[in-house]
Amino acid sequence: MISLTFFESGNTTIRTAVAAFWVVVAGVCWFYSRSKRTFSVISLMMSLFVGIGFLMLLGMMGGMGYLVYLRMFTHEKDDAPTWAVFLCIFFLAVLLLILLGKLFEGKSRKIDKTEFNDLQEALRFPEFVLTLDLSGQNLNLFPKQIFNFPNLAELDLSNNQFTTLPTEIGKMKKLSKIRLTNNPFTDQERANLRRILPQELELIFRN
Repeated sequence: MISLTFFESGNTTIRTAVAAFWVVVAGVCWFYSRSKRTFSVISLMMSLFVGIGFLMLLGMMGGMGYLVYLRMFTHEKDDAPTWAVFLCIFFLAVLLLILLGKLFEGKSRKIDKTEFNDLQEALRFPEFVLTLDLSGQNLNLFPKQIFNFPNLAELDLSNNQFTTLPTEIGKMKKLSKIRLTNNPFTDQERANLRRILPQELELIFRN
């Protein structure tokens, strides 16, 4: 009876481990497909090891939390030594402080950076973008994503292939300067843009 129970418990453990493994594999595949990275055996195995290690860390944290709960909040207080409980509390506190530190560090980075030269990176923090430099990227169509930056003040579109700008750009209230040096604008289009866009919006066509 005991061996049968152990066997069944072992099967449950194995099934759980296999299911967790395939969850990690599916997560890694999803991550690579979203990020459009090239699959390689080494990078895939490293990602799997990191994922498995993360699951083990979560399991360890859950076990320590459960031990603390049993020792301090249930009638099974005598089943765990005091030193083990304090050790678990110490490690949980350290891990919590690390997570909080990373969280606040990420927030401070968001606030500190206001100048971007990568559109995709800027789209991650649209409210913090004050200056956007898209010069020299061989663009010929105005990126509509620029309208997602409510606090954008300066926009550099120099050294591209623009021949016009959308009139909606004049509705960006914070935008005060657009650099358009070395773009194939005709004189007629330059005059037209100066006429239809707000006068307080500075358009720079030449150095």
